[in-house]
Amino acid sequence: MATLVAEGLTNREIAARLLISERTAEGHVEQIRNKLGFHNRAEVAAWAARQPSRSGGFVGARPDPESGGAPAKPAGPLSTELRRARSEPTRTFLFADLRGYTAFVERHGDAAAAELIAKYRRLVREHISRAAGGEIKTEGDSFYVVFSSARQALECAVAILRGAAGSAAQDADPLRVGIGIHAGEPVAQEGQFVGSAVNVAARLAQAASAGELLVSDVVRGLLRTTSTPPMQERILTLKGIAQPFRAFAVRWTDESLARPQSEVAARVRPRWAQPRPIILLAALAAASLLGATITIIRTAPAPPVPLVTVVGLGTPGFSGDGGPALAAQLDEPTSLAFDTMGRLYVADSTHRLGTGGVREPHTRVRRIGANGNIETIAGDGTSSVFGTDFARAADLFSESYIAIDAHDRLYISNGLELTAGNFVISVDPNGKLEMVAGSDRGGYSGDGGPALQARLYRPRGLAVDSLGNVYVADSGNNVVRQIGPNGTITTVAGNGQRGSAGEHVPAASAELYAPVVVAVSPDGSLYIADTNNHSVRKIDHAGQIVTVVGNGTPGFSGDGGAATSAQLNLPSGLAFDRRGRLYIADAGNNRVRLVGLDGNITTVAGDGTPGVLSGPSAVAVSGEGALYIADRGNHRILKLPSG
Repeated sequence: MATLVAEGLTNREIAARLLISERTAEGHVEQIRNKLGFHNRAEVAAWAARQPSRSGGFVGARPDPESGGAPAKPAGPLSTELRRARSEPTRTFLFADLRGYTAFVERHGDAAAAELIAKYRRLVREHISRAAGGEIKTEGDSFYVVFSSARQALECAVAILRGAAGSAAQDADPLRVGIGIHAGEPVAQEGQFVGSAVNVAARLAQAASAGELLVSDVVRGLLRTTSTPPMQERILTLKGIAQPFRAFAVRWTDESLARPQSEVAARVRPRWAQPRPIILLAALAAASLLGATITIIRTAPAPPVPLVTVVGLGTPGFSGDGGPALAAQLDEPTSLAFDTMGRLYVADSTHRLGTGGVREPHTRVRRIGANGNIETIAGDGTSSVFGTDFARAADLFSESYIAIDAHDRLYISNGLELTAGNFVISVDPNGKLEMVAGSDRGGYSGDGGPALQARLYRPRGLAVDSLGNVYVADSGNNVVRQIGPNGTITTVAGNGQRGSAGEHVPAASAELYAPVVVAVSPDGSLYIADTNNHSVRKIDHAGQIVTVVGNGTPGFSGDGGAATSAQLNLPSGLAFDRRGRLYIADAGNNRVRLVGLDGNITTVAGDGTPGVLSGPSAVAVSGEGALYIADRGNHRILKLPSG
């Protein structure tokens, strides 16, 4: 942004260059000015012109690595449509087309063509998934995909082209793919993205020859926040754009171009590909001035790793079912779970207007499929739980929590107040609902008998172990209960008294304080987020309880040391990875923390400010080892790639 000010561009011209609104451009410029303590744009421009660029020149000169350090040519004029302000955050769009497909069908016939398309789609979808993209539409040999960052889109495109090149070396019928990438502020409409940002990406894909990756100047600018890969300038004539369009062909075969960060076997990255803390505003926005917005804060010297938005626009509400999860709205995601197929489930709590204009709590359970689309599978609210056989229609109160067993049966807790809906239900893969424990009225009773005759009070977090036991954080009763495979309910932790007493004693004799979440470790031990005691407690195989994280006083401290000496603040989510490391959603500290196998604690996400994470309420680990975070206050789900 400061670079564009140094070029003498007005806010309107900056907005046109970056495909953002003029008001957004003005806000970014003011943010930079205030950060530097300058009084006017001229001082910002003078400062920017003095800053050395990564290519050895100066920012104001805009050196072009493809022209021997000479100043780059200005971007071509944009159409009126491209200058229009957008109503949504910046997204990056990728279009991929299979070249020569029609001729292939004519030469080899429909059966061979079907095999080629299937191979092509497997390749593309594999890398869309790895890069956390959202597949919006696939038609014939064309893919339309959305990403939350230009870096993700570039990594996905490079991986696709390298995979296609590998097929060319092995198969008689190689994949020949052309890809175009553009970024801008689209309009979300009925679960779809529309607008010129999308159209330009499609036109670039049409212009790309077999094996070519074309990106716009906007994308090139966004990539400059983490250094620019080797590119060759191209001046194109695109349909619907009157003036010549400046694009860049990425040299994805260049050995200096790093493998995508999503590849576990990535080699040592060249300097331009090293992850850096960045701020992705509506487009390029002087990362070194404004600091990181979405970044992993670590005490170790390793470079920060960016979090990736995988669900949600970041604005509260309910929308987007049937479309890409990135274009959907979440309200307050409270709980996450994965099924055996790798699909992500989100308990999305909200408040809707009821009778008399009263705001009533409500939860929907939503699922993100392998194609990146989102749908509601429980909690439409059209019928009482006791009046329907199917979860989709059920009315679920806030806050509901979820868990999934090894057979993909979904469990949902429901509890609001003493007189309304205190129960646990299950949902089979066909959507059929079944009552598991509790009833409409709350209370504490039933231990040793059928769970269906027991009473719960504000049940919250759920977990299922390998034997099929279901654990319930019976928060209002200050206990944790177990429902066995035979349907019998017992209390396994907590004596019902609100407090923190009891260490190295039978878990059922200890005190808890409104526990919110439970989790089962890989070795079968039960862990409890004793939220209001600001600690995590463990029940071992002998039934003894011990505090394993937190010293019991709210606050933030202890990173790099023993987890038992650290401070937590309202831990609200727990998850284990396959190695047995424990992730904690430290909601009151706006952080996610990790307890390693050595018992030491570190922060892996968030810096304490709500702009990065705001009251993270849940964590979950995918089958590939990636960490997913329910960023409740920011109305989105974030992903930390595995590594």
